[in-house]
Amino acid sequence: MVLPICGMATGFFFGKINRKLRSKTILLGLILYMGKNIILSAFGENIYFYMVAMALTAISQSLCFPYIFAEVARVTRSSSSRIVNNLIFVGCNIGGFLSPSFLNTITSIFKLEGPTAAFMAFSILYLGFFAVYFYEYLSVRSYRG
Repeated sequence: MVLPICGMATGFFFGKINRKLRSKTILLGLILYMGKNIILSAFGENIYFYMVAMALTAISQSLCFPYIFAEVARVTRSSSSRIVNNLIFVGCNIGGFLSPSFLNTITSIFKLEGPTAAFMAFSILYLGFFAVYFYEYLSVRSYRG
């Protein structure tokens, strides 16, 4: 129940959040993704922490996905935006399909004991995304002014 409620609430306020944060909306979403994975890796076996992590999952998804789809419309021509949106959907589905294998591989490589410890690898992955986007954000900002 936590996922849809938090997702709908965040989606309802997405417009206001995005107007306030603008291009920092995706940065907030990535920070929440990192936080969620850190919580899962450290405390994922506790049901209350797990519920907090699921709430952060819904909030971060409700910030990142609408932002990405809105940016597609802004940076592509209308004729190619449909193809780009389809590629984003395909990429998301492939990522969702491969994520259990990724977690299993990390667990095997590092010989982790608990099933939740591997989620730290996702935090590192999201930190990389954050670093790239933040670098681009700073580059665009310094170019403008």
